[in-house]
Amino acid sequence: MLSYDFIAIYETWCEHECDLLTLEGKLDGYKCFSQCASRVSKHGRPSGGIAVYVKSKFVKCVNRIDDGYKFAVILELSNLLTTVHDTSIGSMLLVSVYLPPKNSTAYDDELEGISVLKEKLIELKSRFPNHKLLVMGDLNARIGTVQDFLVDDSTDYIDGLDWYAADSFNIAKT
Repeated sequence: MLSYDFIAIYETWCEHECDLLTLEGKLDGYKCFSQCASRVSKHGRPSGGIAVYVKSKFVKCVNRIDDGYKFAVILELSNLLTTVHDTSIGSMLLVSVYLPPKNSTAYDDELEGISVLKEKLIELKSRFPNHKLLVMGDLNARIGTVQDFLVDDSTDYIDGLDWYAADSFNIAKT
């Protein structure tokens, strides 16, 4: 695990940042960017929690965007860090998300996970119009009969990935 440059952990259940910093001490050579879990009732364990560990040599290229959004750790990666195959893709926002399940009491109003995330991504894109967005995490998806994979992983919508050989697959969900 320690050979990775970025490590993201979801549902840490850690209510206090000190719990996550204790783990950081065990991951020598990493800095932890975290969002603590929240307790939605007096009983049971807390819900959620996110920890993104960044290898120390990259920390100078990472800036935490701390805007009070409780469902994500948002990191700005400078264009020094976002070069792939000698091609810079520019600055990027890494949005590491944990969305509580549908109908969770973690939501303050009638909006639920995907709606809240959509609003946040629109806001981020307006604040950082020249940044690429990379969204990852535990979205607690409810997909029903919809396919749970990409039908085509084409890069038609992503600049700078001409070197990537896309796959085409189409397997019916059973």
